[in-house]
Amino acid sequence: KINNKRGMASCLNSIGNIYFSYGDYPLALKHYFESLKIQEEANYKLGVANALSNIGLVFKKQGDYQKALDYSFKSLKVEKELNNKQGAGISMANIGDIYFRMNDFVNAREEFANALAIFTEISDEIGIADVYASYGLLFESNKRLDSALYYHKRALVIYVKNEQLEIQSVQYFNMANCLANLGKVDEAILNCEKSLKIAYQIESLENIELAEELLSQLYEKKGQHQLALKHYRT
Repeated sequence: KINNKRGMASCLNSIGNIYFSYGDYPLALKHYFESLKIQEEANYKLGVANALSNIGLVFKKQGDYQKALDYSFKSLKVEKELNNKQGAGISMANIGDIYFRMNDFVNAREEFANALAIFTEISDEIGIADVYASYGLLFESNKRLDSALYYHKRALVIYVKNEQLEIQSVQYFNMANCLANLGKVDEAILNCEKSLKIAYQIESLENIELAEELLSQLYEKKGQHQLALKHYRT
C-alpha cells in the first residue's frame, strides 16, 4: 500500500525461503525472481545479491548446475563490489558445492577453503559449519568416511548450538549415511531417526524422503523386514 519496494522484495524473498524449506522449488524460484526484479528496480544491490544467490541455490537443488553456477557467480560479483565479506563467503561456499555436485573436486575444495578463510576471519559460526558439512561430503565421496564423519559432527555441534533445525536434519542424515557405510547400522538408524523427526517437525519433504528411504535400507540390513517395508511405503 505504501509502495515500499524494499519491503515488498524482502517479503517475497522470505516467502521464497519458506517454499525452499518445504522443498517446493518451483514456487521458491517464482518468488525469488519476483524479489530480484523489484530489487533491481530499486537499485538495492545487497538485495540483488541475495536474490541471485537464492536463485542459484534453487537451480542447484533442481540439478541445473550450469545455471546455478551462473547465478552464484553473479551474486559473488555483486558481493565483492559491496565488500560484503559474509555474502562473498556464502557465494564461494555455494559455488564450491556446485562444483562438488559436478564432480569437480579440485575447484570445489578451493572454493570451500576460500569460504572458510572468510568465515573464520569474520567469526561467522554458521558459515564455518556449512563449510565443515561440505568437507564432510567431499571426504565421503572419496571414501574417507572417518574424516567425513569428523567434519559432519563438527558442523552438527554448531548447528545445534544455533538452533538450525533444517540443517540439523541434513547433518544427522549425512552422519547416518557415513555410519551405514562403516557398517555401524544401529548408530546409523539412531541418527537417521533424529533426522526424520526434525524433518517431520519442519515439514521438509525432501529430508523426509531421504531419511525414510535410508531407514528402509537400514532395517532391511538388520532383517527387520516389516519396519523396512513401513519406511519404504511412507
